[in-house]
Amino acid sequence: MGAKDIVGVCSEKNADFITGLGATHVVDYAKETITSFCLEGGKEIKNDSKFDVIYDAASYSGAGEDYRDSAVELLKLPTEATQHGQYVGINGSPGFWMRGLTIGLPK
Repeated sequence: MGAKDIVGVCSEKNADFITGLGATHVVDYAKETITSFCLEGGKEIKNDSKFDVIYDAASYSGAGEDYRDSAVELLKLPTEATQHGQYVGINGSPGFWMRGLTIGLPK
């Protein structure tokens, strides 16, 4: 895909697996959030530290997780030269997918 940085969020035990898949950075969710990773010690996340694409494979996976709202906040904002970032949810109930394909996801 030509990505400069790929950030994987997983447990420490899966870090080697994720880097083997091509991640250039790994965030251990037991020690830090992806939001704190993007803050880089600051108080505000710069657009350069935000993501072009977020593939969310954790939300709606069956244990009640929902990271969509926090993920959307980490997407790049549109500029004159670029489009806004894209959120791609991998999991979801059949109703979730049907709504997304027909009338759109809730805001």
